[in-house]
Amino acid sequence: MPMLNESQLEAKITDIEVINPNGIKPTFANNSTLLAGPNEIRIVFGEIFVEYQNATPKQEIRAHIVLTIAHAEALANSLATAVKGSKDLQAANEAKVQKA
Repeated sequence: MPMLNESQLEAKITDIEVINPNGIKPTFANNSTLLAGPNEIRIVFGEIFVEYQNATPKQEIRAHIVLTIAHAEALANSLATAVKGSKDLQAANEAKVQKA
């Protein structure tokens, strides 16, 4: 079987049906903690909030993700690309507004 190049592999991954048997829903997080081990990276996402004025801030854990080093590196690259794309789009939109 011939080796697939990266774009062919990406096309194959996007063709995979996505199912959500546990009904996982998006969740908000405004804080994250990274933990590095010898074989994995852990990312703990949380939400820091204050219930009422002058209350002590609390944090609720929203997700705890464990990744292999290779997957963490791929995620870092994907995030960098997504952030750059978002910033480029924001700059383009701001330029349009200034022209108007």
